[in-house]
Order: sequence, then C-alpha cells, then structure tokens
Amino acid sequence: MSSISTLLHKFRRITNSGNYMPEIDGLRFIAIFLVAFLMHIGTLLQSAQLGIDADRNTVFFSLIWEGGYGVQIFFMISGFILSLPFGQEKLLNQGKVTLKNYYWKRLTRIEPPYIICLILYFILRVFFLHYSSFKELLPHFFASLFYVHNIVYQSSSAVNGVAWTLEIEVQFYLLAPILTSIYYLKNIILRRSVFAFLIISSTILFSKSEFTYPVTLIDKLNFFMCGMLLADLYLLRKNGSDGWITAILAIAVFFIYLFVPTIEYENVYLCCLKIVAMALFFYTAITNRQLKQILSIKIITVIGGMCYSIYLLHMGIYGIMRHKFFTIKFFGNSQLNIAIHYCLAVIIVLIISGAFFLLVEKPTMRKDWHKGIFKKNRGVTYNPQP
Repeated sequence: MSSISTLLHKFRRITNSGNYMPEIDGLRFIAIFLVAFLMHIGTLLQSAQLGIDADRNTVFFSLIWEGGYGVQIFFMISGFILSLPFGQEKLLNQGKVTLKNYYWKRLTRIEPPYIICLILYFILRVFFLHYSSFKELLPHFFASLFYVHNIVYQSSSAVNGVAWTLEIEVQFYLLAPILTSIYYLKNIILRRSVFAFLIISSTILFSKSEFTYPVTLIDKLNFFMCGMLLADLYLLRKNGSDGWITAILAIAVFFIYLFVPTIEYENVYLCCLKIVAMALFFYTAITNRQLKQILSIKIITVIGGMCYSIYLLHMGIYGIMRHKFFTIKFFGNSQLNIAIHYCLAVIIVLIISGAFFLLVEKPTMRKDWHKGIFKKNRGVTYNPQP
C-alpha cells in the first residue's frame, strides 16, 4: 500500500454495520462540495471585491447560489440511510430495529462534534472576533445546543449559521421511526403513491417558503421522503442499471439538477424538476456499477466521509479568512487572484477539518466509544471495537 493510500485509509469513516456503501460517501462529497466549496466560498469571494462579477443574472452567479441545494442532497441521503434498516425490517423481514439503539447511536454520533464546535464558535465570536458580547450570544448558544434556534429566533444560528440544517436533520431523526411506518403498507402501488403524495405536497409548500423562517422539517420533508422512497426502490430492486450510457445520462441529469434555477424563481414546476433530477441521479448512483465506481474513488469517499466535520467548521474558517486573507491581491490579474484564494481556502478547510475529523469525529464513529471514557475514569482499560 502506497504512502498516499495509507494516509487516505486513516481518514476513512468507521462503519459498525459492515454494510459500507462508498458511493454514498461519493454523494456526500458532491453535497459538501456544492455547499462549502461552491456556494459559501463563492459568495465570500464575491463580497471580497476580488473582481468577481456580481450580476445576479449571470450563469456563474446562478451556479453559486444553486450550490446551496447540496443541503437538500444531504437531506435525501439522510432519508435513504436512516430508512434502510427500517425498510429491511418491514419490507424484507430482515432483523429488527431497536429504537433505544437507534436513538442512542444518533446521540453519541452527532452530539460530541457538534457541541465541541459550538463551544469553539462561541469563544471565537465573543473573545476573538468580538462579533457579540457573552451576554448577547449565550441565549443563542443554548437555543442552538437544543436545536430550536430556527423556531425560537426565526433565523439561522447566531453561533454557527449552518446549524439550521442540522436542526431539521434532528427533527427527522426523531420522527423517522414513525415516518417509516409507511413501509407497513404491503401494496407497493399504494405505498409508493403515499410517498409521491407527500413529496409533491411538501414540494409545493417548499417552493413558496425558501429562505423564510421558521424553517422546519415540514418545509424540507420532500427531500427526506424522496430518500425513503429511494430506499424502498433500492431494497426491492430486481435488476441493476449497468452500462456507461446509463451512467453518462445520469451525469447529464445531475447537471440539469445543478443548473435548474429555483432559488431565484419560486416556481413549483422547477422545484419538482429539481427533485426528480436529483432522485434519478441518486438512484443511478447506488445501482449503476460504472457510476458507483466513479463515486467510490478513494479521495472522493474520504472527503465525503468527513463531510460532517467540514460542514461544522468551514464557515468559521472562511469567516476568519475574510477579515484579512481574502483582501490580499497576489497578482494584478483578478482571475488568478480568485483561483489562488479559492485553492488556498479549500486546502486550509480540508486540513483543519481533517484534523478535527481524526481527533473528534472519527472516534465517535466507533460503537460504544463512550464506554471507554467511563471505564477509563474507573481505572479500567477498554478497547472499543470498530
């Protein structure tokens, strides 16, 4: 194994079920790229007056903003992944999901990195950047800690702005065991019609409420439900869709998804086209051998696998860089300056997020990792198993 392969292997996520799907990490890579390395960095570089065209009608501007739909890909992935074990139980009679283990896994997996990150952001904003006073920001900290900032303050978190999406994710985590009761419907046509109805209904609501608060699961339910429907189709599939023609067509559909302008135009038909295009690409990505191979390239799966760390940290890193670094003009050519700033920002985010992933997030991926802490405190050595 080469040194690069050995290094990348250290960053591979830990899976306890043994049913690792690298193509899902490939989809996570696409989602985090669109959000962190397209939309957010694009808007920040745009505001840094480096010469980026700020005309909202340009293709470049539209592409930057549509990158925000990477968030919806994350929602779809969550709907798919969390529904699989429930679907296996209710559709295939394979195993039984224990709700205690389900909720405990969500708690021990999501909470530690999030809480640590919130504390770091709070300290940074109060004591270093002086954006807010301790007294002003403390209520927002606790609202974010308990995932109610969207509802209480009707705005994204004042501590870590991207946490608004995690609040919606947590709402789905809590309700997923109830929503997956749809799998009890044995009639395939009826069951999938229910999914389609919920997806279409939520899409109609979503198209009229983009960027309005409070944002809740109801507004984004279509993406989670789409993931649940995809889990249904995946578990009961009969044949794959192998072939490069299918893979190429799916990639073409993805670019349709990427360029359909829904953020500037609150049009329900465009929103429906957007979600259908993503669902087609998603399903092909998990069933087509050629596309799965592309999405399973190691560097792609490694970055996709640590997307939670990147998600939590990237805006804070960009915020620090915005003060001084993004104002530096290395050369007289604006396009060259933009390229240098972009590359350096991406590299810095990946390095810091990678360190956070290894030190904080990856250890919490191990099953029963918390038992090691408790036993060590009692002087007992504990070796958690992957």
